[in-house]
Amino acid sequence: MNGDMVVHMAPPASRVNTLMDRLLGWLATMQPIPLIYLPGWRYDRRNGNTETAMCPSTLDKRLEANRQQALLAGAGIDTTDITTSPTAQPRDVMQQLESLLAAERQQGRQVGLIGHAIGGYYAAYLAERYQLPAVLINPLVKAYQSLLLADLLEDHPQLGLVQSQLKALATTISQPDSMMLMLQKGDLLQDYRQALDCYGHGNQIVLNGGSHQFAHLEDWLPAIKGFFKRWFYA
Repeated sequence: MNGDMVVHMAPPASRVNTLMDRLLGWLATMQPIPLIYLPGWRYDRRNGNTETAMCPSTLDKRLEANRQQALLAGAGIDTTDITTSPTAQPRDVMQQLESLLAAERQQGRQVGLIGHAIGGYYAAYLAERYQLPAVLINPLVKAYQSLLLADLLEDHPQLGLVQSQLKALATTISQPDSMMLMLQKGDLLQDYRQALDCYGHGNQIVLNGGSHQFAHLEDWLPAIKGFFKRWFYA
């Protein structure tokens, strides 16, 4: 009160819990969504001075991964990038990822995953093992049988080792609601129906056309953000 004037009136006690829940929910929507971003393989396949259409250059792949990450950051999604290479041993990639997850847990923070292509394969494994939410964008299914991998590492001494370690990460999904699958039928590196059969028992977005890189990802950022918000803040 200010004299005879009411300056502030507290809400009834019966409404305090409801109002606090609304306030905390609103604050949660203002916070960046913590994610680990797993891009597809980054590689360079050239025939003389000509790059094949199916195998973009390392620069092209890096720019695409950076573009996707920048789009996510612009939508308020805080990502940690994991660099991938066809020659990287999957066991080493997993150790790096699990170290990141452990560091987040020690800080009491939740974390989600978003993976494209081979990154989606890794993300599915981690999401299932650690019960994490994940968005899979044109994910590989049987990465160890990938013709692209066999072509990129043709005559490379690491090929057999990489394939065997990838096979050990093959995942059967038991919690499909923890994942959102995003596919474009125009993916020329893998028939989209393989990923639909393997991962598509929960949330899914399946689009005509497009590409392996997932064209116009920016149009679907609200859906990605909404998926993680429902998981983290519901």
